[in-house]
Amino acid sequence: MKSALNIILSLSLAGAVSLIFIAKDTKDNLDRHLKASLSNEDSLTKKSQSLEKESKKFKSEADSLASKNSEQQKTIGQANSKLFAMGREITNARKSVDEVNKKCVDLQKDWEKQLAGFKSTSTQLQQDNKGLTDKLTELSETNNELTKELVIAHANSKDNILIQSMKKNGSLNVKGKKVRKIVTSLDVCGDLKNPAFRIFNPNGIPLSDQMGSFDYQTINDKPMLGGGLSMPKSTKINLTYSLKKKIGPGIYRIEMLNDNKHAGNILVNLR
Repeated sequence: MKSALNIILSLSLAGAVSLIFIAKDTKDNLDRHLKASLSNEDSLTKKSQSLEKESKKFKSEADSLASKNSEQQKTIGQANSKLFAMGREITNARKSVDEVNKKCVDLQKDWEKQLAGFKSTSTQLQQDNKGLTDKLTELSETNNELTKELVIAHANSKDNILIQSMKKNGSLNVKGKKVRKIVTSLDVCGDLKNPAFRIFNPNGIPLSDQMGSFDYQTINDKPMLGGGLSMPKSTKINLTYSLKKKIGPGIYRIEMLNDNKHAGNILVNLR
């Protein structure tokens, strides 16, 4: 009984000792885990503090970025407003440019139309001027010819030249019934191309060919004065009217014709 009690006590003591060792070992393990936990907690605390510091820094940076972003958004908004205003101005400017271009095109077309009209008018005026110049040249030539003809006509015109023979007392001394020839000398311009002569009695009646005949002879020629005109030579001729029958007293008129044009009259006064 005592041995059993001893065994039980021994076993109990051994168990108690074992429990003590187990408890100590457990306590040591718990202390190690506690230290490790404390170390981990301290490390976590430091990390937490570091993270909190970084979080504040990040928040500060975020706030700064948010402020900058707000300012940038404001700047962007102002820039967009300016861009919109500039776009509107550009649109208006383009519209104005289009209107100006349209006006320029219209002005160009109008100018080209006017230029074509001016060219047409200029061409017409040049043609008219050429026509007028040609007409002026023609008129000048015609005027020269007419002037020449006028000079010739004046030179050839012997209108109503009176030929009479008188005594010292002023009375006529040539009787018509004694006249056999009437001779006169005169200057004509150039040659008489187709001369013709007629004689009229004092009553204006032409004498017939049975009464007499005309004859003319060229004496000489010399240059005729005509200013700047090219004038033909002046020809001096002798005109003779030979009577076949007797004529009475009065003033007889000899008419000179050239190409059937009147060239002058010569008057002969007989008693």
